[in-house]
This record gives sequence, structure tokens and C-alpha cells, in this order.
Amino acid sequence: MTSKRLFANLLKENSKRRLWTIALSIAANFFAQIVYAMLMFGHYAERLEDKRTNIEDIRIHFYNNIVGMGNMPVILTVLGLAFILALQGYYYLFDSRQTDLYYSLPVKRDKIFDANNLCGILVFAIPYLICNLITLIMGISRGYVAINAILLYPANALVVLLMFIMCYELCVLAAVLTGHIVVAVLGCGVFFFLGPVINAIYLLYMETFFSSYCNDYSYIGTFTFTGSPINLMLETIFGFQGDADHEIAFYTFDAAGCMLEILVLAAGAFLTSRILVKRRAAEAAGKAMAFSVIKPVFKIFISVIAALGAGLLMYFVGSTRSFGMFIFGMLCGLIIVHIVIETIYEFDFKASLKHYGTLIASAVISVFIFCGFVFDIVGYESWQPMPSRVESIAISDDFIYSDLIAPYEKTTHDTNFYNSITTGASYALANMKITDLEMAEKITRLGAIQAKNAHKDAIKYKLFSPDYINYDYNEYAEGTSPNYAYFSIQWNLKNGKKVKRRYKVDINDQELFAAYKDIYNSEEFKYGKFPVLGIEPGEINALKGQTIQGEFYKNLSEADMDEFVKIYSEELKNQSFDDLKNDEPVLVIYGADGRDGNDYYSSTDRYNFYVFPSFTKTIAFLEKHEMPVTWWDGSDKIYSVSIKADRWNGNGELQYTEWQSRDKNEIQEVVKNVIPSELYQATGINLIYDDGVNSWKNVEFTVTSKLSTMQDYVYLINNDNLPEKLKTMCFSEEDDTDASVSSDGKYGWVKCVTNG
Repeated sequence: MTSKRLFANLLKENSKRRLWTIALSIAANFFAQIVYAMLMFGHYAERLEDKRTNIEDIRIHFYNNIVGMGNMPVILTVLGLAFILALQGYYYLFDSRQTDLYYSLPVKRDKIFDANNLCGILVFAIPYLICNLITLIMGISRGYVAINAILLYPANALVVLLMFIMCYELCVLAAVLTGHIVVAVLGCGVFFFLGPVINAIYLLYMETFFSSYCNDYSYIGTFTFTGSPINLMLETIFGFQGDADHEIAFYTFDAAGCMLEILVLAAGAFLTSRILVKRRAAEAAGKAMAFSVIKPVFKIFISVIAALGAGLLMYFVGSTRSFGMFIFGMLCGLIIVHIVIETIYEFDFKASLKHYGTLIASAVISVFIFCGFVFDIVGYESWQPMPSRVESIAISDDFIYSDLIAPYEKTTHDTNFYNSITTGASYALANMKITDLEMAEKITRLGAIQAKNAHKDAIKYKLFSPDYINYDYNEYAEGTSPNYAYFSIQWNLKNGKKVKRRYKVDINDQELFAAYKDIYNSEEFKYGKFPVLGIEPGEINALKGQTIQGEFYKNLSEADMDEFVKIYSEELKNQSFDDLKNDEPVLVIYGADGRDGNDYYSSTDRYNFYVFPSFTKTIAFLEKHEMPVTWWDGSDKIYSVSIKADRWNGNGELQYTEWQSRDKNEIQEVVKNVIPSELYQATGINLIYDDGVNSWKNVEFTVTSKLSTMQDYVYLINNDNLPEKLKTMCFSEEDDTDASVSSDGKYGWVKCVTNG
């Protein structure tokens, strides 16, 4: 009983020292929740009046971002108050007189610590919970609360409290480990921001020194906060909320891993602080570090990070890109950090000349890490997982159907970019499951060989950089230079992990090209390569596109859309790689999610469908529903054509020229030899209309008909039948910058790869 009364008295006395922080907590929570909610209520009312939203969407937003854990002002309040309350509550550890007073009391140190700790938590928790309840009641009174999910609101509040406790305990640990308020502030910065710094340096080193490195971060937030408690908080929120823009949810299992990390960090920091505070000497007050044993460890750790970062900085700042500058930067980083840390440790500038042992140790570790990256000591470029560990492989490339699009949410669990699109390459890595490992190994093996050779070349030519995968400064005999393409490979391991690599390969290599051809014709590859093969019923309800006359848009019933997707998918699956040699797309159609009758939603492109002349059933469907079947539909109705092009004259001067015509014969001849950019390189095989073609030029193309004017960038194919003035303007001998397509055949680069 005495113990309970003592603890209550300690708690009461401690709260008297926290009056200004209590006031700060009340004010911060009041503005972060109640005032913020009132501001949003006005915003909601305005959008409802303008019919830019509806009540269901408001309830979702209110749950996730106002009264829930996604409230950004509350997140900032959590971080700010955790820092302030921890350092203010344990300030006595930094003042020798206060330390002597507390340690002279007939009370165990852990009791004083516990009272301080609990009081700091309550100073935040009580105002937060009261303001949260008031905000919830305000939302209920306005009809912005989903009553059927009422129990989820206190669950959100509990998660916020646990996140605060984690941040608070980490700041308390920083205070216990140090003996000076300034150093304690730096310690908090280390706990919250050193992880992202290490992650950034690691990623930059990987991108700089390894050509096969395939980065694994999808958006800037991940790159910025990885390794920080801040990122852990954000991942927890995203896990619990799911699709925060479109649902009220509390996904416990999705966020279970993050919540476990939060609890472990909070409990670990609390127990460590509690143990250390009992062993902390009273004389530690006023010193930089309370425990001498961690001084060299901390110094070496920070020095190595500073050396690696400074070396990279000097390497890229200098124009020579020499390893000498890299080493010089590392030395500068080591010496400067050594001086700064030793000065902070001893509060004496003269101390910067002491303790060379840790400086030498830091230098040795830094040089070893540097050499590991430069000379690929661990064999990163050539390493690949054992086939026995691999469940499936995903392959994406940049030269066959490189402009495919897919819904972003089909490539990641991240819902920040819902209703946006991503590339077909990202879709392939997320969805392709090739189980014939022997077939895929032919490509991965050649990719690893090329990556290893590229690393040797980078050392030879000193060409390390984040994009050195694009470089090849080797000299080749005429007609023997490689024709490079890029493959991204992802091994999906049986233990759930993923291994990614990006390889630059020579597609002139017959073995590689034959291997790719076999993979392309497989069903597993196509289901991962083409997003349209994964369309689910109801995903899209409209088809749209553009012809030479302008844009078209067609709403379809769910049954008709399902029929179109089924027909197109079957014809796409039946299209072999060899078919691409003789069959070029004539139209690209976009599948859209357009919900008529509600201004809040807009028509969003989700997929693209390339239509080929051989897709007879698809063309029949389009004709049946009165849609264009080629980009050239309506060309007979054009009465004016204009082409603008830029060219370099013999003096090296850039000139802008324009050709116009209203002559029907000239118009038809030009139209036959222009190809929209999205079709010309759609499959990776450049279109060539006849054997007389010897070059092309990208031009600005404008056509006018009775109904509209269309303007786009197209490829103009050089043909003997083009108007002479146009040929002179675009294909004169003085201007050969766009000459590209050989007249030896009709198959573009495939002709070159297969050697005829």
C-alpha cells in the first residue's frame, strides 16, 4: 500500500514540473484535431454543394484522415511531443545538482524513472483521447461518421498512442545514454534519421557500382524514411487503412508485422533505459556520453558512414570521376567527423587530436567497404539464386511492347496512387510467374556474364555512375557493334523473398534471341507481359482512342466489354513472336474507367489494346459497335495537311520548316506514309511500308477536316511518292540525323538480329 501511495505521489510531483508541456499538449491536440476537423467540415460542405463528392467519400476521409490514425497534424504532434516530453522529463539527468538531489532521495532510481516515464505518456494521452472523442462527436452530429464501424475509431486512437509510446521511449533512451541536452538532441536525431541516411548511401553505392542493381523503392517516401521510426509509423498506417481513399477498414493482419516492430522497439527502449538508469553514474551529468564504453563504437559507426558519403560526394562533384577524388573525399569525411565527435565528447577542441586508434579503425573499415563495391568482392554482378530455392521468375524487357500500361494497384499493395497507371514492365515483375526455370536461365545466365564484363569495363574506363549500365566505350569493328536491350529479372523465392537484377544484353546474340523467342511464345510469359490478360469483369466500361480525325469514346455494357476483352485476349495469346515480323498494329485503344452521371469521377485510362490486321474478330467487334478499326479511318475526309519539322543545315544551324497542302492527291500520299508514334514502335519492330523506304523523321502533323483539327507527332516515312518539296524539307542529304531504318528488308531490327 505504501508503495502504491509513493508511486502516486511521485507521479503527482512530476506532473507539477510539466505544467508548460501539459499546456502545450492540450493546445497541440486541440488544433491538430478539433480545429483541423472544423476546417475540413467547411471544405466538405463546399464540395457537397458543388457535387464534387458524396457523403460516403466524406465518411471515408473523415475516418482515415481526421479522427483516425492518418491525421497528418496528429502524426506531427506525436513526433514533436515525444521529443519534448522525453527531454523535459529527464532533464535532471543533464544537471549535476538535480541529479544529486534525485539520487539522494530514499527512493529507488527505477521508481523515479517509472514515474517520469508514465507521466510523460499521460501528458500526451489524456489530451489526445479527449480531443479525439470531441472530434468524433462533432463528426457524428454532422453525419460524417459511419455508425456501423464505430468500434474502429477507438482502435485507431489506440494505434496512435502506441506509436507515440515508441517515439517517446526512443527519445528517453537518447536522454539516458547522454549527459548533455545538446548531445541528447543529437541522439534523438540519430535514432530517427541515421537509418534513412545509411539507406540512402547504400542505395547510391549499389546504383553507382553495380550495373545489374535493380532498385526496389517505388516512391520518394520510401527512399527518404526507410530505416526510421517515421517510416515504420507510415507503413503501419497504410497497413491498417488498406485502400484509404475508397474504404473504411482496419486490416489487423496486414499491419501485424509493423505493430510487432513498434511494440518491440517501445518495450526494448523502455527496458534498456530502465536498466541503464540504475547503472548510470551521478557524475555522468554534464558529460557528452553517460557510458564511456559506447564512445568508440558510436564514433567508428558515424565516421564510416561519413567517410563513405563524403567519398561519393567528391567522386560525383569532381569532373574527372577519379578514384583518387573518392579516396580524398573519404579522408576528408573521416578527419572532419573525428574532430567534431572528439570535440563533442570532451567539450574541448584540443581533444580532437586524441584517440587515433578509432580513426585508423574507421579508415580501415571504410576502405574495405569501398574496395568491396569497386572490385565486387562478394560477386554481386554474377550471383543468382540456386534453382532449388526459386519458385518462379518474372522477366520484363524494354524492346517488345515497351509502352504497355496497367493500373498501379495491380503492381503493389501501396494505395497512395490508386486510379493511376504504371508501366507494363512494372506489371510484369509483379505478376509474371515463369516456372520453366531452365528456359529462363538462358537469359539470366547471359545477363550475368554481361554484367560481370560491364563491371570490369567500368573499372578499366572509370565509368562508375548510377547509369553506367548504359555505357559501352569499347571499340568494335564496323558492323559488329552490339545491339543492346535491357531485361529486368525477378526471382520469386520459395521463402517469399524476391531477388531483382537489371541486365543489359546484346540482342544480336543468337542464343539469347532464340531463348527470348521461346519465352515470348509461352503462356506464362504472356499472362505476365500483357496486363489486358488480367482484366477482371467490371474494371473498365469504355473504350477510347484517337484516329487521324481525332478522338473517339464508346461506353459499353458490362456484357459487351467482357466479350471484347475475351475476343482480344484470345487473339493476343495466339499471336506468336514470328507473327510480329509481318503484322504491325494499326490502332491503339485504351480501356477506361468512366462513370457517367457523377462529376466526381473522371474517365481514367487503365489498359491499352494494340489492334492488328490479323485480329479479325476484334476488328469485327469494333465495326459492330461503330468504332474505328485503324488510325487512318476518315483520311478521305481530310482537306488540309500541315507538317512542321526541324533540321540541321550544312552550317550546323537548327532550322524550323513547314509544309502545307490542300491537294487531295498529295494529302493521300502523305497520309499513307505517316505513322503515329505509339504505333510505329509499339512492338519493337519499326514499320516499313515498302522496300523503297530508307529513312524516317519525327514531325509535327496537323490535319483539318470538316469536323475537327487533329495535331500529333508522327513518323514520316521517306517514300519516292511523297511531294518533292516535303522530301527536300525532311530528307535532304544535309540532314541525316534521323536516318535509321535500313532498306534491306521489312522487319526493322529483327532483320538485323536474325542476319537476314
